[in-house]
Amino acid sequence: MTILRRVSLPLLAALALLAALAAAAAAHPGRWDNGDDWRREPVPGRLSLSGGVYLPTDADAQDVFGEVWPSLGLAYQTAPRRGLTQSFEVRLSGSQRRLDVGPLDSSYGGGYYEQNARFLLIPVTYTLLRTPEEGETGFYFGGGPGVYFGRSEKQTVYQTWGGDVDQSDWWWSTRFGLHAVAGYAFTRSFTAEVRLSKLLDKHTMIVDEGVRHVRSLDGTLLAVNARF
Repeated sequence: MTILRRVSLPLLAALALLAALAAAAAAHPGRWDNGDDWRREPVPGRLSLSGGVYLPTDADAQDVFGEVWPSLGLAYQTAPRRGLTQSFEVRLSGSQRRLDVGPLDSSYGGGYYEQNARFLLIPVTYTLLRTPEEGETGFYFGGGPGVYFGRSEKQTVYQTWGGDVDQSDWWWSTRFGLHAVAGYAFTRSFTAEVRLSKLLDKHTMIVDEGVRHVRSLDGTLLAVNARF
């Protein structure tokens, strides 16, 4: 399976849009000087690295992929202006679980098989935040829209006396969603937050014998962020 087959064109387009929006915000942040005069000043933005867990609420998704998914994120944030900050983020949340394992029948010449399922949720989001001024501590909150890409994969590994055979099938699905976030800035560079995500449609979790199984991936993100 080539790398090109694994790349989603909608995902690349969304990442390009995210980069363009972040660059535009950095180059033309602007501010109101006296209520009448609009000035454009170059204001440096900041990158933010995030780590945490995503907790899907759907019981079937929890049964297949677990109740807690590791999550990593990278965001660009504009400097606060009148208490408002814009954030452009891409995040990876996912899990892998073993579905089945057992012996192969004699037609395979003996050996074992193992089935695994993987799912990766990739939200590309825009958030408008009400934040403390630069360098101050305090609570912040906000929300915004996003595009949520899902990549599911079903892998079967046959371990035979003649060697191992790896058979994988994978699927992409794209959904839109909304999110709300609340957090606390402990220092200029360290924050912790809770984010609630509501997707407008269900994602394809797995395709089994031609049947597409879809599940809601609404959930709660618990994360800490380091800005630099």
